[in-house]
Amino acid sequence: MKRKAFDTHQNERKYSTFMYIPHNGGATRTIRITSPIIKFISLITMFVLVISLLGVSLNYFINESSELSTKLNDVIEEQQIQVSVLNSYIKRQAYLILNKSDQLLGIESLQASIDMELLNLSVQLESVTTKYVDSYVEGSGTAALSYSQVGAFLEDAQNLANTLTQIEQLSNTSEGQTLSFISLKNDLNNYLDKIPSLWPTESTYIASQFGARFHPILNVYKTHTGVDIGGISGDDIYAAGTGTVIFSAWNGGYGYMVKIDHGEGITTIYGHSSKLLVSVGDEVKKGDVIALVGTTGLSTGPHLHFEVRIDNIPVNPLAFIGE
Repeated sequence: MKRKAFDTHQNERKYSTFMYIPHNGGATRTIRITSPIIKFISLITMFVLVISLLGVSLNYFINESSELSTKLNDVIEEQQIQVSVLNSYIKRQAYLILNKSDQLLGIESLQASIDMELLNLSVQLESVTTKYVDSYVEGSGTAALSYSQVGAFLEDAQNLANTLTQIEQLSNTSEGQTLSFISLKNDLNNYLDKIPSLWPTESTYIASQFGARFHPILNVYKTHTGVDIGGISGDDIYAAGTGTVIFSAWNGGYGYMVKIDHGEGITTIYGHSSKLLVSVGDEVKKGDVIALVGTTGLSTGPHLHFEVRIDNIPVNPLAFIGE
């Protein structure tokens, strides 16, 4: 029988050796660490690394979540401001229109009174014609009238005179009311012309909407206070409504800019123009050419930056000019 050879290395433990050599000339130390300990330390190290990475990731997501929450709150706050400003504006305009409506109702009431008196006069004239003229023509041919007939005729004649006087008084009042109506009509037309409802360029392409956006030049999230309407350099820019020019010059990131006051707390802004065609103090009408499309200021290409402000708070211009 052959004897089994005995492996002398079978029971040898595997280990790693670390040598510590101090710089001060002290004794050198040798540290032996067995394989299980190395594995344990490696596992602990990996575990710590994983926990650390998870902690860093969690902290990142918490910060991102907090930042997103802040941005969301900012957006909600801006929307609330928008709604509040627009509601305030609509309320003011509603009262203005109500006042004009009351004036119109007064004119209509007066006209109805005149129409009623004219109808009354017509009825009275027809009655007099029937009672006296027709009976006289168809009678016996005598020109004499009884005493009672004369009295009745005089009473009817007086009633006619009273009706004519009433109509004359109403007519005089009506002339004033007619002038008031013309003035009211002009006021309403001027009011409608001042509302910035006209699209300010021939181009209708919206390159950037109103609201929060990532700024293409500053590379930060920032509220876009108007809309960017793409166009070609040199295209006409129209006044969206009738008003007074209160600014026409270079204005930082806006480049060459025009600002128009339309009354009732409304202003419009036209930015990045290549050329300004109006000056401060000019009265412009809706549709007048006030500037030319350009790419001045902070701009990535030819377009019009158009704003509508109520009490100097930017609101979405599309609420006025449509989409």
